[in-house]
Amino acid sequence: MLLLLVAFLWGASEATFFVIVPDLWISYVALRRGLRPAMGVACFAAAGAIVGGAILWYFAVADPDALDSFLLSLPGIDAAMRAHVADAMASGWISALLAGGFGGIPYKLFVAEAATQGIAPALFFTVSVFARLVRFLAVAWLAAFIGARLPQSWRLPLWAGFWLALYVAYFALVGF
Repeated sequence: MLLLLVAFLWGASEATFFVIVPDLWISYVALRRGLRPAMGVACFAAAGAIVGGAILWYFAVADPDALDSFLLSLPGIDAAMRAHVADAMASGWISALLAGGFGGIPYKLFVAEAATQGIAPALFFTVSVFARLVRFLAVAWLAAFIGARLPQSWRLPLWAGFWLALYVAYFALVGF
């Protein structure tokens, strides 16, 4: 139960203010516990992302300028990324949302932009469930697949090294 609670809270936090993706937790669970528990964790992380997204949506509608300032103050988010999301969403928000999940662009930017553009919340969050689940389940499967082929003693060091390298590279590219 604790695994699922952590996943839900991580998903909600990353959708609002936290900058580390729940994929880190999902992959950890997959390596330590296997695919089935990781799939449950992935589903709860997606549910948390939707709840966090709904909270962020409220703030985007209530005070878009304050939310924009807040988002731009977060590590790994800059005005160029925010403008890219706005352009991508304007030319096709569904494909932008689906691609963004695999392109290193924080979900919170898509939520804020969808609210700004007046996209129907029910439709946006329905597509969001699919977009979040596809990525989270893919991470669960991939980590379980790789983990099953590694000696137990290698799993945690390789997992930590992968995520550390990924975030060092990410923040080197987009800034901290």
